[in-house]
Amino acid sequence: MNILLLGETGTGKSTWINGFANYVRFDTVTEAEAAGGSFPISANFIANDPVTYEDRIISTDKHVRHSEYAAGESVTQEPRTYCFTHGGLIVNLIDTPGFSDTKDTDTGKHEKDKQHVDDILHFVGRFDKLHAICILLKPNQTRITEGFAYCITEILRNLHESACNNVIFIITNVKSTDFTPGRILATLRDFFHQNSLTKVKVNPSTVYCFENDTMQHIVEYVNECPHNKDKHCLAEESWKKSSKTTMDMLTYIQGLAPHDVDNTQCIYNTRCLISILSKVLFDIVKCITTNTEQLASKKEDIRKRQSEIQKSPSEYVSKDLWEVLYTEVKEIEYQELKYSITICTSPKCSDFVGNERHFKQICCTNCWGFWTLWTCTAFAGISGRYCKHCNCERSEHRWTTAKTELKKKVLFDVSEEGIDKILSSDDAVRHLKDHCDKIENYVAQSEKERDEMLEVGALLSMFLQTNVLFNPSSSDNLGSYLNNERDAASEVQMQKIDQRAQHEQIPNDEEQRKIVAAIDADIFALSKHKTSLSNLIKRYEDYYKTTSSSGRVITMVEAQSMVDDLYRLPRNGKTLKEAVAKIKRCQKLEMQHDKCKTAVNIPAISKTWRTFVSKFK
Repeated sequence: MNILLLGETGTGKSTWINGFANYVRFDTVTEAEAAGGSFPISANFIANDPVTYEDRIISTDKHVRHSEYAAGESVTQEPRTYCFTHGGLIVNLIDTPGFSDTKDTDTGKHEKDKQHVDDILHFVGRFDKLHAICILLKPNQTRITEGFAYCITEILRNLHESACNNVIFIITNVKSTDFTPGRILATLRDFFHQNSLTKVKVNPSTVYCFENDTMQHIVEYVNECPHNKDKHCLAEESWKKSSKTTMDMLTYIQGLAPHDVDNTQCIYNTRCLISILSKVLFDIVKCITTNTEQLASKKEDIRKRQSEIQKSPSEYVSKDLWEVLYTEVKEIEYQELKYSITICTSPKCSDFVGNERHFKQICCTNCWGFWTLWTCTAFAGISGRYCKHCNCERSEHRWTTAKTELKKKVLFDVSEEGIDKILSSDDAVRHLKDHCDKIENYVAQSEKERDEMLEVGALLSMFLQTNVLFNPSSSDNLGSYLNNERDAASEVQMQKIDQRAQHEQIPNDEEQRKIVAAIDADIFALSKHKTSLSNLIKRYEDYYKTTSSSGRVITMVEAQSMVDDLYRLPRNGKTLKEAVAKIKRCQKLEMQHDKCKTAVNIPAISKTWRTFVSKFK
């Protein structure tokens, strides 16, 4: 059972999870007190001394940590799963960052909320199904904040409207309203009606009331804070009601049809697919360009040999043809890495061998920053902007589980037996001409597919921009990859030019001439590569501008259709589809074994929980 928890900062999602951990283990407050409680999430509380009236900070484990988060700021900064297991039953509670964080609302831009929504949707992608989407609120709210409204509507929009059937509401801190939701129900109904989310049900079956103060009561006991009998009785009463409500809620969720995350054709899945596809398109487009240049050189060799045979037919030797006719190209292959890494893609952390780029800076190994690099240890916590290893910005880094390799592929191979049958010079010239024609046909088809990839890449980039939740400093579209590659080539070329200038100051001997010649070859290759990239970028931008100026709005169905059309390309479609599938599989496997999960084994269970568990047998 997978349960997603959503809510504003301060509604008590983490405290509610701690409450859940206690309700499934203990029958009474007294039992929980005696055992020291069960707290999968460490938390601090402020307790007031009844004698001195002084505030005191207490902790779930007696070790007070001065939190790095200010009051009003969300304690949960990235999604995390709390996996409760008893026998064969598994309940995954998915904790998420709070919306409308004070740091965000003060700016009025809600950029942090947008980042959180994107992270949550990415995180949810690891689950096949969601059994419930729980929205936590406080009673008697008379208005929905702008940040909360944005986050809830975006998450439901991206999970498809069918997810509305699985929405339920958890009202926390209801002791003041005698365990009723107060005025929040009317507020919710108005909100969902105004946002055309009328399929969300707001009724007694979907609303559950809890009192989170019970957890503070247990922590006070653990920290030996003075308690009187009346306070203990109030805590016991809140415990009974909240414990029963927990089981009622789980029983209701059990009866719902789970929301299918994997197979829903939702906008977010399409966006994630396009992000992966753009990287593969970039690699294949670059490979096609490299092959075109190599085949142009091969054609020149063939025509030169043609001319030589025609001028001196008596000197024709059939065995000389094999080397000229034998033709290789390169093709893309993706290799799964043994572990995930975070690499720096900045120009200064790149190098080139010929026109092949190498990312020389690996900033984090066994990295679990897949849904957001906020969690990557290469950076100084959530607020760290620069990498501790290369000092480049966080936005210039990329998490990956696969690497790109260029493999040689034989395009045309005339066997020696076939060569021996070409006896006359006229036959040789004809074979050379046929071979040139084959190369031209191959290049023409490849360039046609390359242009189609550039056009579709531009259109999908427009779709991404239209449907993006927030505007990051870097982007996963084809245009960004092309521009990044050209910038890197320019920077490395400048480095090579500086190296050449330094070597020119050294006494000119044979060794120095070789070094300078090698540097000149690198500079020429980079210059040629930059020209090729500039031509590709111009084509890409022309496609983008043409569509943009037409006012065309690309729908999700159209975007999916474009991707399917690319997969059907006769020369590169299969490679493209297999590469995307392999990268998606690598990412999925890595996410399933990530560190963002806390396992909570329940050896002994409460009576109410035992009743619920029995229903699964």
